[in-house]
Amino acid sequence: MIKTRRSDFFKRQLNVLADLHEAEWLTEHRKKALSVSRDLDWPDYPRVLKTTFQAISAPSSWSLQEEKTFLTEKSQIRIEQSNLSSLKIYLPRELQKLGVVVMNLFEAAEKRPDLVQRYLQKDPHNRLLAIHQAYWNCGLLIYLPNDLHLEKPIEISLTVDNYASAIEQHILFITGSGVTATVVQTTKSSTGLEKVQLNSVFDLIAGPGSRLDCFAVDQLNHSKISYFNRFSRLGVDAEVNWLLAEMNLNNLVGECSAILNGNGSKANLRVVSLADRKQKQALMTKLIHIGQHTTGNINQRGVILQDGRLIYNAVGKIVKGAHGANSEQSSRILLLSPTATGDANPILLIDENDVEAGHAASIGRVSPEQLYYLMSRGLTVDRARQLLVKGFFDDLLDRLPIDNLRVELDQALERRLLTNVQKSVS
Repeated sequence: MIKTRRSDFFKRQLNVLADLHEAEWLTEHRKKALSVSRDLDWPDYPRVLKTTFQAISAPSSWSLQEEKTFLTEKSQIRIEQSNLSSLKIYLPRELQKLGVVVMNLFEAAEKRPDLVQRYLQKDPHNRLLAIHQAYWNCGLLIYLPNDLHLEKPIEISLTVDNYASAIEQHILFITGSGVTATVVQTTKSSTGLEKVQLNSVFDLIAGPGSRLDCFAVDQLNHSKISYFNRFSRLGVDAEVNWLLAEMNLNNLVGECSAILNGNGSKANLRVVSLADRKQKQALMTKLIHIGQHTTGNINQRGVILQDGRLIYNAVGKIVKGAHGANSEQSSRILLLSPTATGDANPILLIDENDVEAGHAASIGRVSPEQLYYLMSRGLTVDRARQLLVKGFFDDLLDRLPIDNLRVELDQALERRLLTNVQKSVS
């Protein structure tokens, strides 16, 4: 009986995919991912229960209600999405003439299969990714041609509210060789009452000799757990630098990984996160060294207030043949409440001898000596703690390239500390 029910459910889901009006190859790609998902397990995060992953069903909507592309005389690429109701793309004419491509991923699957079909992920390694590959219902293709140098950051924003039951977002970002660019992705809630299911994937393919600085700021406060995956695949001598600012109020499971395929490639993965109330955050950062003489660094910093829980899993994997690889990681968690809980799990998986690797992890409370010093200068204990927390984050958050975003994030951090510190300290 159980097998029959599962089989019937699977057939219904296949029928849903078959009714989509899209490129035939893409529908087959979805069907294969759905089929594979039945035999895969949920992501394996140390100290994260499998029950953390909610059952994900097919989205109710597969198309944006309104989509517009504006060719502008300005020099900056900007993309704004609100739920599944609207997508606005602002693309400079000069960049379009140079071969830059920015378009809805559905449209790109039809018009640019040379890029989408080639680079869209094909072999999911867990059930969450397989379901995403089957069900993504919005997304972007961004392609930057060889030797393009962008002075202004590419801004990608998503606003979430009650008007969408499920958002499965997939961003495919591809560069040619010798590209330099900065990308800023923001995801936020509009009202705080949202019950939307959000699963977002950012898949970055960095061409040989490219340098990409990527920033992601997440400020969600809807009730359901959110999932984020940010992947980078690096060519020869490519460099990718990520900074994630996880300032959500809801539960979160996220991964940021870099696959250093090309010889001489480099990746820096930096994470800043704040957990409070009964919030749970589980974050996986991962460096996979495949090419020779690759360099990777992980730097994670988290603060926990009230009854929050934060789990940092950092993985450095050096495969056989990755001669001269260097993989370093550091995770620091600051507890501001006797009921706060934090885990920092450093993991090194090394199959090659000619390498360098190291890790550091610390979990602790605010230093009494630091508090005393600030209070001796006339600050209250709460204000002193706020300044220490901001100092704990600032050297990373100061890297944000957009002034108003940095100010907005600083104000949001200030509000949460002001609200929570006094409640959190016994």
